[in-house]
Amino acid sequence: MQRFWESRFFRRFKRRAIEIANNTYFQIFTGILLCVHIGGLIISIFESNPENSASTIIQNWYQGIWWAFVTVFTIGYGDYFPITTGGRFVAVFIMVSGVALISLLTATISSAFVEQRIRKGQGLEKVKLKGH
Repeated sequence: MQRFWESRFFRRFKRRAIEIANNTYFQIFTGILLCVHIGGLIISIFESNPENSASTIIQNWYQGIWWAFVTVFTIGYGDYFPITTGGRFVAVFIMVSGVALISLLTATISSAFVEQRIRKGQGLEKVKLKGH
C-alpha cells in the first residue's frame, strides 16, 4: 500500500498549496488578517484593566479585533481607543502597518490593470483559437 505523503493526491495538494502561498494577493490578505488578529490580541492585553470600567476601554479580545480592523482599514470610528502608553505604541504600529498593507494591496491591483492595458496595447493578450 502506498503511503499518503507519496500519493498522487498529496503531491497535487502540495503543489496547489505552494501556488496559493506564492500568490501575491493571498500574501497581502494574510498579512492584513495577521495584523488585525495579532494587533487585536496585543491591544486587548495592554488595555484590559478591571479597575477602570470606562466604555472606551478595550476590555476583551473581540473589542480588540474590532478596534484593530477599524484602525487597519483607516476607518477610525473612535468608539474604542487605547489609553495606556503601551496600547498607544501598539496603535501607532497597527496604523502604520495598516496603511502600508492597504497601499500594497491597492498598488498590486493597479499594477495588474496597467499590465493588462500594456499587453493589450502591444497585442500580447490571449488569443482565442476556438469559437471566434
